Amino acid sequence: MLKGKVSNAVNGNGVANTLVSIDNNSATTDEDGNYEMYFIFNVGQYSVNATNDQFCPFDGLFSIPEGYSQNTYEYNMSVSPFPEPGETRMVLNWGLEPSDLDSHLKTPEIEGQTYHVMYSNKGSADQAPFALLDIDDTSGYGPETFTIKQSFSGTYVYYIYQFSSSGSLAESNGTIKIYNSPECDGETIIVPNSGEGRYWYV
Repeated sequence: MLKGKVSNAVNGNGVANTLVSIDNNSATTDEDGNYEMYFIFNVGQYSVNATNDQFCPFDGLFSIPEGYSQNTYEYNMSVSPFPEPGETRMVLNWGLEPSDLDSHLKTPEIEGQTYHVMYSNKGSADQAPFALLDIDDTSGYGPETFTIKQSFSGTYVYYIYQFSSSGSLAESNGTIKIYNSPECDGETIIVPNSGEGRYWYV
């Protein structure tokens, strides 16, 4: 059985009535955002998407690792509310391990100063840096979500740091969705499945 939860990328609440499709199987989330699919799964890579009329569509990939022997596999994901005009949103989801991945955003110069938005400095929506960390997750799966409310000229640097010691970035099933307003266009970035270290410069 495959099971999991679809959550709101901005507040973490479960999202009901979301159609989840994994390969040729599908299920609709209940009132708490949970879904279940009963089919025989194998080690390997699976494509997934989730659709709900009130949110941007989600699509991504996840891998069931070699040696996995349980009868149930859990895959959680998040869907983003439609960005407001001028907003850009970055949403990170991953697997059970590493339990704590931290999202970091470094801004260009804004009103004479640069900013580093992270768990200890979550930013602000209505004053500099006009970007904020909506959710900081420390127990696996995510989401960790940044919303840039107003963009400024220059380079924004977005990276992920593996805070916890368990697991690795390469095996995290990390998926980042970048959403632009107003049509949710953007891109999907999958964590590289090779390499070492605790930093993923997205």
